[in-house]
Amino acid sequence: MRLKPLPATGFALLVLLALPASAEAPAAEEPAAVSVRGREVAVLRARLLGYAPKERALAAVDRIRRALDADGPGNVNVREIPEGRMVEMDGRALFVLAAGDANVLEGETLETVTAGAAARLVTIVAESREGRDVKRLLVAAAFALLATLLAGALLVGLTRLRGRVERTLDAAVHSRLEKLKRSGVDAVPREHLTGVLRFVVRAAVFVLGAGVVVGWLDFLLTRFPFSRPLGERFALVLRDALATVGAAFLGMIPGLLVVAFIVFLTRFIASLMGGIFHRIETGEVEVTWLERDLAAPTRRIAVALLWIFAVVMSYPYLPGSGSEAFKGISVLVGLMISLGSTSLVGQAASGLMLLYSRTVRVGEWVRIGEHEGLVTSVGMLATRLKTGLGDEKVLPNNFVVGTTTLNFSRYASGRGHLLEVNVTIGYGEPWRQVEGLLLLAAERTPDVRKEPKPFVIQRALSDFYVEYRLYAYTDESTRRLLILSKLHENVQDAFNEFGVQIMSPHYLGDPAAPVVVPKEKWHLPPARRPGGTPGS
Repeated sequence: MRLKPLPATGFALLVLLALPASAEAPAAEEPAAVSVRGREVAVLRARLLGYAPKERALAAVDRIRRALDADGPGNVNVREIPEGRMVEMDGRALFVLAAGDANVLEGETLETVTAGAAARLVTIVAESREGRDVKRLLVAAAFALLATLLAGALLVGLTRLRGRVERTLDAAVHSRLEKLKRSGVDAVPREHLTGVLRFVVRAAVFVLGAGVVVGWLDFLLTRFPFSRPLGERFALVLRDALATVGAAFLGMIPGLLVVAFIVFLTRFIASLMGGIFHRIETGEVEVTWLERDLAAPTRRIAVALLWIFAVVMSYPYLPGSGSEAFKGISVLVGLMISLGSTSLVGQAASGLMLLYSRTVRVGEWVRIGEHEGLVTSVGMLATRLKTGLGDEKVLPNNFVVGTTTLNFSRYASGRGHLLEVNVTIGYGEPWRQVEGLLLLAAERTPDVRKEPKPFVIQRALSDFYVEYRLYAYTDESTRRLLILSKLHENVQDAFNEFGVQIMSPHYLGDPAAPVVVPKEKWHLPPARRPGGTPGS
């Protein structure tokens, strides 16, 4: 590139390039780029001789294409003229760069803009020649094929290496955990540890594979002149993206360190609180403000509140927490939780009421409405009852709170679980005999405790009968319903045996004979004698 003085015919040549419309000084307008074959040669910003930058750019692109199609030597020259700098190729005038085409805000001058445009034009000429050279294109295609085969082999090798590394790590983890188990040390479950290690290995292989693909694509694009500008832009975009990600990651490190410290401190305090509550739960430590059976739920509530506080403290330090998108998502999640958790919050509040009012406890036999069973758990959302018949009932806590609960175990400490039998007997039967028959039925029933002794009370003197209730105790809480059924059987047998009529339901007149089942009919088919066949 060299500068030449403007000859006498320079003005006439300038007229040929752009017919003058006025003698006005160049004025800044909307920029227009001169782009040829994927490369930007220059950016025109000034109106020159009455032509807008866009018109100048279109004319320049047309002249450059004609010069390239002429297949000349491709010598690029720059000449100084009064209006600026004239860029030529093989004696052909291509375009003029004026002082107004330089971006002063970015520190450009007419000289730097001209030099850059000439250098890029030289590159375009070289690529144009290369694109017409069959030999060079064949060599580039051979290198591209070789690079493709190499990249494929690397990807296959990475896949096989990943499988081998995963199997090796699985075997090593299994061997190590077996040694720890034999030594009596409780270790992390194998599937959890191997899952984490596999994730790390697969992430590393993915990064390496992505690097291979990006390198192959960059090499492939830059081998051919027609795709080289795209490859250069791809590399530039990738470099800028990596720089942006790296800068963002470095900017996140201080906040992440604070979050990590908050999490570590919270876990330490939660572990310390868990140890204290565990000692209260096991009875190692006794305090006046908390009972043993409330230690576990109190620990869970305290730890949950602690982690909520930790999340609130960590929120400002999370990456992107100050962005509008993050704030919008936070508001959306909060709104969804508020609208969708009304019933959930009510259940949790009912669970807290049950826990701290101690309405029911684990291990007690209760009747909640029409549901009866052994309490196996009192959670935040539901209470579980085991009926002893092979099934389990799950009752929502708000139902438990709003329903009458009959507890058979609360005041039976040391006496077992309460059993009760109701019978209604007419006034014509001596009450002493009725009580004796009920006690006799209790005595004949297995699993009914002898101490404390069963007893009978008269609950009501109704219009047609007296209502008696037998109370007894058993230690077999899980078989309570079966024991109660056996007790009912023995009550019927005892009353039939001694000819005492059970007066339910109501009646309008006394029958001619007592309504009892004769003993000889107790085992009519399909009834069975103990250890016998039906009717035997």
